[in-house]
Amino acid sequence: MKSPKILLIVSCSKKKAEELQNREMKAEDAYRGPIFQVINKAKREGRWGDNISLGIISAKYGFIRGNEIIGYYDQRINKKLAREFNPSVVDKVLEWQNEEKFDLIYA
Repeated sequence: MKSPKILLIVSCSKKKAEELQNREMKAEDAYRGPIFQVINKAKREGRWGDNISLGIISAKYGFIRGNEIIGYYDQRINKKLAREFNPSVVDKVLEWQNEEKFDLIYA
């Protein structure tokens, strides 16, 4: 039986990798907050399957895919930013869904 294709959407975190201050890196490796610690542990333990994709809502970039390259920033999301980002976040999630045909999307 084939595993369902899953998209997990999480928010960015204030805590970021120290090396991000000196170089750009994949978003999924740059963030170090609690949810990313759980995700990284699941990857280390082999419990994060190839069928799972990660989407991140970033206070600077809006919606990004986990493998997108980002640079350092120190910005918090607020209601104004959330309202501004909302249309593009929805569009980008729908675009990715049209490409990948996820069976499940968790946000």
